[in-house]
Amino acid sequence: MPLRLKSQDLALARGLNWDATRPLDDLDLPWRELYLKRPQHLYGDLAHYYLSFIRRDTADEHSQARLNCINRYGSLIKESVLLRLFKSIVSEIQKHSYLFDPDFDRIYTEFAIENMRVDRLMLNTLRKEAWLVDYKTGGVHEKEQIQLYQEALMRLPALADYRFLPGKYISLKLEI
Repeated sequence: MPLRLKSQDLALARGLNWDATRPLDDLDLPWRELYLKRPQHLYGDLAHYYLSFIRRDTADEHSQARLNCINRYGSLIKESVLLRLFKSIVSEIQKHSYLFDPDFDRIYTEFAIENMRVDRLMLNTLRKEAWLVDYKTGGVHEKEQIQLYQEALMRLPALADYRFLPGKYISLKLEI
């Protein structure tokens, strides 16, 4: 007789709440509509992914970012469009050289906290300063977003004695 186990049974045996592992309703998006019919959403995701590899704006980081983006998005976006997007992203972040201030000795990208993800968290461990940066590539701009990030980060014991600088929204205009 074959052994038949359900995922729910395994979760219960380990004391896990199976319902907590199900996707959130607000994340159940029409991906085909978002990515295939309105590719600007896909391009925005690519820009965020690319920038997740950029901490100090080095050539090696950009090379790694391009390679990872090609691996992830190469079957969805034509090569010529990818190359234009890469050029556009680099051009846009060059306008924001302060993102690479060496005084900030710890840089975290796509930092997960609670049910959120901070695009860029920059720490100056000497002065105990934290700076949040949120990239925007589309029309959605939630003014309270950085405040929610900051409140969540302030609850972390490791950042309890940090002073948070005013958060920054950076609008990236992607030229295709």
